[in-house]
Amino acid sequence: YFVFLYTSAWDGLHLVLLEATAAGLPIVTSSAGGISDLITPESGFPVSDFADISAYVSSLRELHRSPERGMKRLNYAKQILMARHTFDTFATAVKNEIFSDS
Repeated sequence: YFVFLYTSAWDGLHLVLLEATAAGLPIVTSSAGGISDLITPESGFPVSDFADISAYVSSLRELHRSPERGMKRLNYAKQILMARHTFDTFATAVKNEIFSDS
């Protein structure tokens, strides 16, 4: 496999995108719901209209023509993953919430 294609019409931030990033797959996806919290033009290949098949095809072709661009975006997505979606990040957020003054 060289890419993860996700064509959801609505989603929060689906775990499958985190898993695809961790597995080292560049992502072509709709920008539905919370997906854009992870996949932006810097971290993947977002498609603004989930029903726009030609936009998915265009992104897949771009990735095929320029795999180094896909790897650059994947590396940025991995940075986001490590900064926001690790157990340590989660544990710190829970600890801060439990011990906050409010």
